Amino acid sequence: MKKAVSLLLALVMTLSLALPAFAYDDKVFAESETLPGQMGFDYDSVTVKSGVTVTFRDLGSDPQTLWIHKSLTVEDGAGFAGPGSIAFVGGASCSGLDLYYIAGGAEKLLDPANLPALIKDDPENRSIFNYSRETGHFVLSGYVFEADPFETPAPADGGSAGFFDPTVLFAEGLKSLGLFNGIGTNADGTVNFDLNRIPSREEAVVLLIRLLGKDAEAKAYPSEKCPFTDASEWAKSYLAYAYDNGITNGIGGGLFGIGETTVEQFQTFVLRAMGYSDKDGLDFTWDHPEILAEKLGIVLSENDKANFTRGVCVRIMEIALRNATKTGERLADKLIEQGVFSKDAFDAAFRGIYKEDK
Repeated sequence: MKKAVSLLLALVMTLSLALPAFAYDDKVFAESETLPGQMGFDYDSVTVKSGVTVTFRDLGSDPQTLWIHKSLTVEDGAGFAGPGSIAFVGGASCSGLDLYYIAGGAEKLLDPANLPALIKDDPENRSIFNYSRETGHFVLSGYVFEADPFETPAPADGGSAGFFDPTVLFAEGLKSLGLFNGIGTNADGTVNFDLNRIPSREEAVVLLIRLLGKDAEAKAYPSEKCPFTDASEWAKSYLAYAYDNGITNGIGGGLFGIGETTVEQFQTFVLRAMGYSDKDGLDFTWDHPEILAEKLGIVLSENDKANFTRGVCVRIMEIALRNATKTGERLADKLIEQGVFSKDAFDAAFRGIYKEDK
């Protein structure tokens, strides 16, 4: 009996060790030490006392990572060493430790105040700073900015103070091609793209028409032909064109439905612009357009899916332009052939944003 109880207790202890922990402790490094030989350490807050060095153990191809959910505080004279990473989750903050990012191929010092703007509380996209043996710096991994994001003032509608969201660059590029417009002007004279707002169904149809290369035709279409009684005045010509050309039928009863667009609806519109059809499930289904979209490289993070905005629309459109349509030609090349914009204009629209543009 005692032996059976002992075996049961051992099994319970083994299972408890295998279960993931959802509550994290606070960690204080009061003296220099080397982290044990495991890959990850989860803490709510970490404090490294003055003069202390925390060393990551060399695990070869599996670098150690210190996950921090609330705050990291590094006192004077303290620091880290070794081939590891610091990962910030959610709204975690950092003080006392120099963090760097890459801009124009060079390391740049990051102001800790900008850190929350970089953190995405998404299991697939958290801010991870990898330790560099060469420089002794923690450098932000996975972000390459050709335009320096921390030397450019942030527009009121994108990013946070001192952080320039690259999405704004894409919005400006799309605007130069006539594919995306702002809603006015910011106080500093820049275009207000309103990137943090969920787009309306009317806006989504207009963006689809532009991706089809039919903006000029739709804009000039007789607004009095619009069959929808709930249509906004500015959108009537576009919706009339969309209705007469089978792009949309509205929601019935003479109504278009002027509510917010969902990410699935917008992906469906973009796939249609690329020549794919959801009629009778030919190429994809309207309720699961992400299956085909992701096969084509139009991949969204879970955060983008859960928080669909005009900014996400911009990123979807920019990716779609660089991808092949159903007939095999790139969507941008198709619009170039139609005279919507020139090849030079397209090349200039996004020049300097991509790493390969160096």
